[in-house]
Amino acid sequence: MRSFRFPATPAVFSLLLGAIVAMSSCGDDSGPTIPQPPNPSLPDPDTFTLSVAGGPETTYTEGSGAPAIECDPRIDWYFSQVHLYANYTNGSGPNGYDYYFGIVFPFRDGLGTYTVHDDSLMVSFQPGTRYIATALVPTADGTVVVTRSDTRIQGTFTFSLVEYPQQSTTIDVAGRFDIKSGYSSCP
Repeated sequence: MRSFRFPATPAVFSLLLGAIVAMSSCGDDSGPTIPQPPNPSLPDPDTFTLSVAGGPETTYTEGSGAPAIECDPRIDWYFSQVHLYANYTNGSGPNGYDYYFGIVFPFRDGLGTYTVHDDSLMVSFQPGTRYIATALVPTADGTVVVTRSDTRIQGTFTFSLVEYPQQSTTIDVAGRFDIKSGYSSCP
């Protein structure tokens, strides 16, 4: 049986020691420098806050989508619309979510104040029962104030929504949103 002996000359030893020192000095204790997947706990997550019928505020922060395909909750801003989807069950609610709140702006969503009757703002809320606010429903009302609209949209809102299609019950909803542009990061 043959054995291999590594020549331990001072030059080889110095070369190996230099390589080990160079490799160990790369980076620091802060971890890898490779890109990491989005994490909603990092700064600027998408959020949607609601208070229903004068109750306490509930803040929804978008889920990561991993390892599941769907986020819960899911928050989007696209085509002059903001949406909150929560409680994913793959059920009969919008996109399989049992809880939904959406605001559709009238062709633009820049800075400013928008109202249901003057600006044709449309709102849909489905916590099980469906409630709406549109210019076509005289007893519905509400306002959205957009305070930022660039790579993110931020704003506040108050609405008096009407049960649809009966239109016999109203519910007051208030809150705020802070959402980055585009579809959600969810697959």
